[in-house]
Amino acid sequence: MNINSLRKLILVIIKAGFSLTSIQFIIVGVSCLVFAEAILYLLIDMFHVYDIIAVIVATELSVLLNFYINDNWTFRRLKNSGGGFMIRLIKFHVSRIASILVNIGLFALLNNIFLIHYLLSYFLAALVAFTINFITSIIWVWRTHMIN
Repeated sequence: MNINSLRKLILVIIKAGFSLTSIQFIIVGVSCLVFAEAILYLLIDMFHVYDIIAVIVATELSVLLNFYINDNWTFRRLKNSGGGFMIRLIKFHVSRIASILVNIGLFALLNNIFLIHYLLSYFLAALVAFTINFITSIIWVWRTHMIN
């Protein structure tokens, strides 16, 4: 990647950050974060599931819900640009690997090492992972008009 391509990519990401798409993406992200926090609470406090296992389950359920809502609302006009449903779902999961690892790793660090409450730890970890999710969504999963 040359310097001009990198400069163009950075400008696209900045432009996308101030778009209606980004606002919808944030709304979906916040909604899915609340969903994940509720699942986490149920698994840990109600069913006494080990915290790391609960985080993995809550994260995966949240990823699936996040994909469904983004695919049908945020990026609905771009469905054809990202391939078929299963291709987009696979690309979405692949693009989430880094953010999931960041999310789970940071959760474990904050909760188990720094002893921060598990709900706050998950919330903070999800905020850090959000940027990775947005960038991979606009440049790869749905390839927005700003990239093409």
